[in-house]
Amino acid sequence: MDMDVRLFFDPRVKSFVDNFSYCFDVKITFYSVKMEEWLVGYHSDASDYCLLIQQELRLRPRCMHLDWVMCRRCGQSGRPLCYPCHGGMTEIIVPIRLEGKVVAYAMMGQFRRNALPPKDVVDAWVSGGRDPKVLEKAYTANGRSRGTVVPH
Repeated sequence: MDMDVRLFFDPRVKSFVDNFSYCFDVKITFYSVKMEEWLVGYHSDASDYCLLIQQELRLRPRCMHLDWVMCRRCGQSGRPLCYPCHGGMTEIIVPIRLEGKVVAYAMMGQFRRNALPPKDVVDAWVSGGRDPKVLEKAYTANGRSRGTVVPH
């Protein structure tokens, strides 16, 4: 019998996730295997860059679909997965197991690995008559507050 699994997060776990999120300026979200948000760290807002491409370029459905696909891939492999999103940011998904079965995912991100956003995103931005400097400024600001180290 396949039962829905619900995890109880001790308030100390929430506090730890919040503090880690705040110190490293990284969003941490725990999802069920059905992609329901169970726990979100302090840094729960999307970056300005993500908001711009999700709202102005209307890419939110694409973002959500990629999260779903990558969580499925992570669940199938049973191993952590690091991948670039279509907006050029890097995200990490870690499977959470209970009694050998994947019951949830921890998603962390995003991190910049490049100096500028992907050319196709910039091209789509500019084709709508928008200033590329606005997009580039938001992209480079992501992961910069509170002393975050950006991987190379």
